[in-house]
Amino acid sequence: MTHGESGIFGHTSLRLECIATPQSKMPKIITTTGACTVANYTDTAAGKTGEFHHVLGAVVVEIESSKKFHIYHINARSDGAFIFIDTEYHPDGTIQDAEPSLAIVFGDAHYRFADPAVVDATFQPGGLVDVVDAQVLVWHDLLDCYWGNPHNVDNPFITIAKHKADYHLAREEVRETVKWAEELGRGRK
Repeated sequence: MTHGESGIFGHTSLRLECIATPQSKMPKIITTTGACTVANYTDTAAGKTGEFHHVLGAVVVEIESSKKFHIYHINARSDGAFIFIDTEYHPDGTIQDAEPSLAIVFGDAHYRFADPAVVDATFQPGGLVDVVDAQVLVWHDLLDCYWGNPHNVDNPFITIAKHKADYHLAREEVRETVKWAEELGRGRK
């Protein structure tokens, strides 16, 4: 439908999928928008399914260049208000500073392979964690387990490279990862 390009489709649900592409290309992103109207469905099985998946929300696309963009999903509360980064917007036009975020969830951090620019933008003073004032940091895939990664277990060249770089030691990777998370957390839970 979009061939090798990313795409946004109008729909009352909110979904996001990253689609693998050939190695020389960035993965494409397919997402839906959510709805700007309140749920109004029939009392049928299909209506119940539609109501269950109905999201009062939107997608904001920030275009940085012809090759780079950022997507933000916005989920409104039942009263129509929503928070975008550190600002709370209300249906009556009121705009105010948002309360501190209860938590921030990181997907696929992979300590040893984390992009330094992303780490700085997220964790340095004035970065995203400070801006949203996250009280709790939730890590997904923080530990890469590169030492025993099943994707390259049968590759002798990667095995040799791991030994030369001391990336074959499980205990060391765990210690480094815990230390990194503690440093970045700066006392947060």
